[in-house]
Amino acid sequence: MHPNATNGVHVKQFLNDPTGGAWVAKSGALNEPFLPTHTPAVERGRRVAFPLNEALASLIYPKAGIKTNEVALGLRTMFVRPTGTWEPLLTSFHRMQTGWLRDHVQFERTSRYLEDLLCMACIDIILGQRDHKPHNYLVTPELDLFLFDNSDCMYQDWLAAPCDPDLFETVWTYEPSRPVWTDATRAATATRVTAITPDFIDEVFATIPIEFRRAHDTCIDAGPYAAGSMLQKQERIKTNLEVFNRWASRSRC
Repeated sequence: MHPNATNGVHVKQFLNDPTGGAWVAKSGALNEPFLPTHTPAVERGRRVAFPLNEALASLIYPKAGIKTNEVALGLRTMFVRPTGTWEPLLTSFHRMQTGWLRDHVQFERTSRYLEDLLCMACIDIILGQRDHKPHNYLVTPELDLFLFDNSDCMYQDWLAAPCDPDLFETVWTYEPSRPVWTDATRAATATRVTAITPDFIDEVFATIPIEFRRAHDTCIDAGPYAAGSMLQKQERIKTNLEVFNRWASRSRC
């Protein structure tokens, strides 16, 4: 991919590592003309929040058995189309995977796939993820769910609004037909999601290098994705996990 090509709203490049592995480098920089509401502050917030969200999500979802990208963080000089400049950007590096975009494939959903959907949807609520549309996740050759493009989470409205247990009861996805709770899927989802403990969330956030945490926190209030500090987001996830645990305990009764 040519570095000045537009691909969605992020600056992206396709790369190979020394062993021939394929990766995509993705920043949070907007790579289409700025709208009037897209201020320099909003742009700063996106640039730090989106790559960090990708890295955090890549560790959190797999703890519940959900497949997602292996993600690394770093700085890379990339071409920013709206400004016509080459800039060093905080970047998430994603190992590319084989599969079909969900909106491009028809298949008989397995019980494991349906269970994965419900686990994903519950974690989406916990993280404030709102962009797992069918073009943002794959079906693998083994008919497993595989997530990617996990950046659109932990935003202003999620940080400000309390989590409600009923959100988990009425959980939904962008699938063509809604997965339905059964006794078996409730029990399995409760077991899998409660594997994401508060201590584990602390460990995940501790993996973010201090310089990137500081970069994020210098942009607090710069748009909806940097509405709070890294610590505030960390604590909100743990609070939402407690709400999920209350719902899971209630649903077992």
